[in-house]
Amino acid sequence: MSLRATRGLVAAVIAVVAIGGVVLAVRPGSAAAAGDVSITVVNGFYGSNLSSVPIDVCVDDVELVTNLASGGVIDVLAPSGSVAIRVAAHQAGVACASKATVFIDQTANVSDGSIVFPHNGANDVGGAQPELAVPPFPCSGTSEATLASINGANTGSVDVRVNGAAAIAGLPNGGGALAYPPAGPAPLAVVPTGGGATLASDPAVPFALGQVRFVFLVGGVGATPADRAFGLVEFTRTARACAPPTTGTTATTQATTSSSTSSTSVPAAVAPVVTPAFTG
Repeated sequence: MSLRATRGLVAAVIAVVAIGGVVLAVRPGSAAAAGDVSITVVNGFYGSNLSSVPIDVCVDDVELVTNLASGGVIDVLAPSGSVAIRVAAHQAGVACASKATVFIDQTANVSDGSIVFPHNGANDVGGAQPELAVPPFPCSGTSEATLASINGANTGSVDVRVNGAAAIAGLPNGGGALAYPPAGPAPLAVVPTGGGATLASDPAVPFALGQVRFVFLVGGVGATPADRAFGLVEFTRTARACAPPTTGTTATTQATTSSSTSSTSVPAAVAPVVTPAFTG
């Protein structure tokens, strides 16, 4: 894990995490239950100037993640299907139902490989408007390199550029999309849609055949533009050839969130608050 961050609209790479072998945490006090699935929790929620906001994450009132720093990435076992997700400021030894500062308290549909990504909202200048994205694991070819991006920063739409060319364009806050760059290390930059200074960059993203490189834009919180540092949270997973889910996700790159609802319908049993579909 490495950290490079600077003030203002300057390139920054934070908490770059590359995990080859997946290590799973099991729910406290029990072995893995039948029907449990592996999910990846990514803390994309930041305070001013990329200050860390450690979180606890509860699923169905069981604390699965404790004291995960901003930029942290961890795989855990969790129940599948429609679950209650609570994201709170870290509070040691306090039951899920009694957490003092709750950022997210909503229902989501999870499946094997789902990403649980609390992050800053598009107008979160003070670090007080968290949103939650819960996309399913992206389906892609196992013989190509895949880039999966989510805009989790306090900013408007962005473009993700690889080798100087737009690989993903017009990605709104909470939105996710896929691209398929050539294999091999390549420079990546995230810029505002329509032009402007680079928000964050990585000079050599390791794209590889049969691998999905997740690159999430984070940060942008601060009282003034000079205090709003941005960064990238990155990690790698093995690609999966699979069928996209037919329920619980949108068909576009716009997520439904705790503060806004897209026009896309979701199953009646699932609160409309959860998922940007990775689209390619």
